[in-house]
Amino acid sequence: MSGEARSYQCVDCRAKSPVVETEYTLISSRFGWRLTRRTARDGALVLEWRCPACWQRRKLERQLATTPAEGNATFGYEPPGSSRRGNNK
Repeated sequence: MSGEARSYQCVDCRAKSPVVETEYTLISSRFGWRLTRRTARDGALVLEWRCPACWQRRKLERQLATTPAEGNATFGYEPPGSSRRGNNK
């Protein structure tokens, strides 16, 4: 970045970020914006900015998605193809 002022847009709510001089400013505790990256279906790298409110919502949704439902045992699960005894091939 060449020192020009920029603003970004939240990928979820479309809120505009504060105008900043560097990309690093938004991830500071001052503004609370977060940048994530993911790989698109075509293999391209996608960068996504989120405002503080959307970041918290996304974080909570991801925690709930990885938390097992009540009553389901989480111990003893093994992904298919794994073996605790080892493969002696």
